[in-house]
Amino acid sequence: MQSTWPFLLHHLKPVCLLRTVSTVLVLAVVSGQSGATTQTCSSSALASIGIAGMRTIASATESARQDLLKRGSVEIRRFSEQSVRHNIDVRNCRPLKKATASCYGVGDNFNGKPMANGIPFDTTMMTAAHPTAKLDSKLVVFSPDSKRAFEVMVTDRGPSDSMQKKGRGIDLSARAFDSLGGVRCPSLKTVVIYDCPILN
Repeated sequence: MQSTWPFLLHHLKPVCLLRTVSTVLVLAVVSGQSGATTQTCSSSALASIGIAGMRTIASATESARQDLLKRGSVEIRRFSEQSVRHNIDVRNCRPLKKATASCYGVGDNFNGKPMANGIPFDTTMMTAAHPTAKLDSKLVVFSPDSKRAFEVMVTDRGPSDSMQKKGRGIDLSARAFDSLGGVRCPSLKTVVIYDCPILN
């Protein structure tokens, strides 16, 4: 992997430098390949690279993507183990919305599938789906019944528009949902969603 990058930089800089949605700079050959294309590679640049070079680039970028996903999963796992041990004091937080929270990803074969941030979903992590919060930001979900409040990482989009119209405000992983106490997943519970700037 390390020996590949000098090759990429030598042949492609600056004709095909692209920015992916995960904010990591990667190199690609074909305009429209995964990521947000900022510049079209010229035909002469492609010809100078050759088929073997293209294959090397494809292999390198896929390896980089897999490495990024792996590191992302480790980061969320570390966050989850810390979050579940700390009941947040919401007095220093800003209430965003009182809403119904659901538990998602259980029994629908979603476990292991990519979330909106690209990381595979894991029901044992303290994650949430929210319609507008910045991906990978953190929110605090408070249960008025149990008086428990935990930090969750926003890694996905949801609930659906139709569910939002019915009062659904956030979808929680099974671990996050159950950590709030009371009824267990799968079910619904009333929560207050907080934004705590100090956590982000």
